[in-house]
Amino acid sequence: MRLREPMKGFTLATGHWMFHVAFLAGSVLCIKTDESVFKLLHLGEIDFNHNIGMLVMLVRAVHFLIAVTQICQSIFRTAGFDMFNQFFTVLQMFVYQGTILFEQQKLQSYSDDTFETDEELSALYWVKLEVTAFYLYLASAAVFLFYIQARGIMGKSNNEANKDR
Repeated sequence: MRLREPMKGFTLATGHWMFHVAFLAGSVLCIKTDESVFKLLHLGEIDFNHNIGMLVMLVRAVHFLIAVTQICQSIFRTAGFDMFNQFFTVLQMFVYQGTILFEQQKLQSYSDDTFETDEELSALYWVKLEVTAFYLYLASAAVFLFYIQARGIMGKSNNEANKDR
């Protein structure tokens, strides 16, 4: 893997579309919320400090957006439209990581005592799981990049190419 682009690590941290589909499906199956995705159209009016259900809906919308744009991105890539490919890459990177950082910031204002119902508590734990999974994915990407770089420095990645020399 060539890492010539300075933002390639951030791109890797955005995740594969299957990762986002799995989190979307897990969220829909495990978390019951009375909120609607369409409330996100009025993002400025939502009080995320007192509504954990809307944080779940926000991350569901982001997972859906990223999965769809990555599928569109593969279509554009095969058609040769590199500009759209780069646009979607940057969009995915900022939207997903910005959402996770926003959720992490909102988690600081919550505690287990804030919520009375089991649905609110399970939504809180789901958001914590999302943030933790993001950082674990980030750590695994860093370990992977370190492994690839170390393998290349030690000369093990080019054994087949160096046989003829």
